[in-house]
Amino acid sequence: HHELNQKFWLDFSLTTPENHYAYDPEGPGILMSVEDFEDHPRLADGLLTKNWDLLIVDEAHRLHRNPALYNATHRLSAAIPNCLVLSATPILRHASEYLSLLRLMHPHQYDRMSITQFEAMLSVQGELRKRLAYVGRALNDDDFEMDDFEDEIRPVIDLLPEDTVLKTLFQGLNPKAN
Repeated sequence: HHELNQKFWLDFSLTTPENHYAYDPEGPGILMSVEDFEDHPRLADGLLTKNWDLLIVDEAHRLHRNPALYNATHRLSAAIPNCLVLSATPILRHASEYLSLLRLMHPHQYDRMSITQFEAMLSVQGELRKRLAYVGRALNDDDFEMDDFEDEIRPVIDLLPEDTVLKTLFQGLNPKAN
């Protein structure tokens, strides 16, 4: 509580059972412990009655252990326009955990994606990462021809039309692609 207020110069209300989850409606937001949220699942219903701009979920990797808590958090993330998911624990080779966190951040994009589709997307991204790393190491300024590169990368971009990051990266490399 004090750490956030000191770092961001904001006066967040700390809502607890002791203060009956009261908060300053004029303030920038509220802080609530996951334990309180877990112990009182109906709090999500109350939070959904307000118009929040941002949901911050700290220690998000712990949510997969508690489906009820994950579902309540997902309901909030679907109703709040912006969601920041924080986790100091990398998710290595656990596509289902990774997908569940992405569903919190972007429910409209990832809720409809099956784990099979997500694993296929990760596979394509991994292959693309390897190829781009090779190209990056192998090329020097004398070897690089943007038109040849575009001929090679365009089919990959066309295979992943929803990958806005890849499109943005390519447009950054090739201003005439805009």
